[in-house]
Amino acid sequence: MRDHLICNHCHLKRFCLPSELKKTELGLFEKIVSRPPALETGQHLHNRGDRFRSIYIVRTGSLKCSIPAQFDHAEQITGIYLPGEFVGMTGVGAGLYQCTALALEPTSVCGFPFEELLRLADQITSLGKRFIQIMGEKICLDHEIMAVLGKPMADRRIAALLVSFSSRLKRLGWAEDDIHLGLGRRSIGEYLGLSERTINRVLATFERQGLVQTERHRVLIRNLPELQTIAGQLTLSD
Repeated sequence: MRDHLICNHCHLKRFCLPSELKKTELGLFEKIVSRPPALETGQHLHNRGDRFRSIYIVRTGSLKCSIPAQFDHAEQITGIYLPGEFVGMTGVGAGLYQCTALALEPTSVCGFPFEELLRLADQITSLGKRFIQIMGEKICLDHEIMAVLGKPMADRRIAALLVSFSSRLKRLGWAEDDIHLGLGRRSIGEYLGLSERTINRVLATFERQGLVQTERHRVLIRNLPELQTIAGQLTLSD
């Protein structure tokens, strides 16, 4: 579905477009951009094994990506994606999406058909450079996620997750101390390799220490510097 788009007026354009794009080049870019129907909570953007066609940027809402767990019938969450972040790049190499992307809340995306994007990048040098930058940013985000999951202690792992979300919200120009988690605590535990009981215990400890305030899926950060200290100040997206 390709609506009439005005990318130049989009609040997320700095994440997609090179700053030096000319008006005529912007018109060419807008012609290839698709806007799929909005996703409802729990609806799939793509499934693992689907043929790769497009990469996507989250416009509103959030998505999780997951793969089947190796030793049971559960899933392994491999990433949580916020507005301004790209999804679907796992399909670039193999020609098939390597994970399932599912909406954690009502979510909208823009799609970039990959073959058309490559052809356009041949015509517009700055667009090709921007796409390489996007790939690099995605690698940095993946490294940040791996750093979170590699923390040896539960409190450090959870603190690192909160610090990571905070830095990503700041990058968007949003309040860095107000985190809405589309995942329940059980799913957060699956993502971090921790039990739901451990998630509850650590968050309760953080709350007693005045570091956070929790309200269902919402976490208000009250002492970001201390959380950064606990996490080991490992964020790559600043």
